[in-house]
Amino acid sequence: MNTENKVHFNERSEPEKRLEFEKFLADLSARFVALPPEQVDDEIRSALKKVLEFFRIDRCALLRLMPGKTLFQITHNADLNGISPFPTETPVPVSLFPWGSQKLQEGEAFSFARLEALPEEAGMDRRTFESWQIRSGLFIPVAVLRSSEYSLGTSSVKEDRNCPEEYIPRLRLLGELFVNAVERSRSDLALRD
Repeated sequence: MNTENKVHFNERSEPEKRLEFEKFLADLSARFVALPPEQVDDEIRSALKKVLEFFRIDRCALLRLMPGKTLFQITHNADLNGISPFPTETPVPVSLFPWGSQKLQEGEAFSFARLEALPEEAGMDRRTFESWQIRSGLFIPVAVLRSSEYSLGTSSVKEDRNCPEEYIPRLRLLGELFVNAVERSRSDLALRD
């Protein structure tokens, strides 16, 4: 994404927006190919910040469902204010998001433009989102190597909005780039040890 020309997402034509995001994905993919393991985390955080700017949202995070499937943790995140209400690497009970967690484990993305749009069976999720000051969100499962333990989430605090739905496949691809880089760096570091 070109940060020198700060043209807002809504001020560009749809084809220009898609082309810009495709270029961002291609550039990021090329960078990850030769990225040393110790630089992967910083590169992911930088890319998440660019996603915030591109979609004009408040938060973006990569989440991992832990073995046992009762906890997940945010492995990487970016927050518009710089301080996220959910710190990375801190275990978060799946029971706070039973409906959403089930959807993600079944391989389904889900989104809501406002909390009231969540179904009745997502009552616990709604209360947790509200306590975390999330007004709208998009959560996408990321399947890599037949594993569905990762997901990518975006959310807004100030506005009832979300990323356009046609970007879900592109955001899923972005999540796959992240997860592949994380898993590769883990393997490389394990081999060094």
